[in-house]
Formats: sequence, structure tokens, C-alpha cells
Amino acid sequence: MSKSKKNTNAIITRFFELNDCEAVKAHFVANYPAIPEGDELANFYSAYESAYRRTASKHATVGGKTYSGKSPLTAKEFATLVAATDCLDGVQMSMAGQMLYVKGNTKSVKDRLKAMGYWYSGQQKCWYFKTVNADFAKTAKKALKQYATALAD
Repeated sequence: MSKSKKNTNAIITRFFELNDCEAVKAHFVANYPAIPEGDELANFYSAYESAYRRTASKHATVGGKTYSGKSPLTAKEFATLVAATDCLDGVQMSMAGQMLYVKGNTKSVKDRLKAMGYWYSGQQKCWYFKTVNADFAKTAKKALKQYATALAD
């Protein structure tokens, strides 16, 4: 087994060890661009979606407090948000608790980030998306529909 295959298997297996939705999202974001195409990518998405469904109502804050609640974004919608954000030049994503952060050279893509439902934090000097907030999700769903339509054209 090649080193790449072993790492991919470890990444996929890790999804089944996670116990809250934010941990699943963080693992997805951290490993999203690292998975090669083909069967490994399909297995990655399958493991992610399974873990997301299993933990969709189990949430954790940055401080480690846990609570139950419905996730306003589906696994596919969150994956599309990550993919759309990853397509932007010069930005890096990270998850912390319920927040998806975007840093880097964001000035040229700020309008696209706004359209996807991100907000700018002057204090942290980065863009953020609160993944469990229904208002954020409503804006994101509309933008993601437009993003999917643009990809299909």
C-alpha cells in the first residue's frame, strides 16, 4: 500500500471517530484539497456525509461545550460552500468551533464572500461563516444555488 493510499484511508477512517458536527466539518475543511480524484475522493465524500448525518444534531463550541440542535446546512450544502470558497484565489480556510474562517488576500474576492454569506471581522481581520446560524445558512443557500447554476453552464 502506498503512503498516499494509507494517508487517505486514515483521513477517511477519522470521520467515524468524530462525535460532533463541528469536528466533522473541521476534518472535512482540513483535508478537502488533499484527497486525489477517483474512488478515494468518492470514499472521502461518502465517509464525510455519513459522519455529518450521524452528528448533525450534536454541536460543540470552541470552549468544548456541547448542545443539541438542527444544522441549518446539509452535508452537501456545507461541502459546496467549502468548494466555492476553495475556488477563490489567495484564501485559506480553517474551522474553529462553529465558525468557518477565511483569511489571506481577500480584498479582491470580498464581494463573492459577502454573497456566499460570510461576514467580515475587523477585530480578527478575517471573514467568517457561522455554520449553525440559520440566517447565515439562508444567505449561503441562495448563493450556492447561483454557484451550482454557474458551474452547470
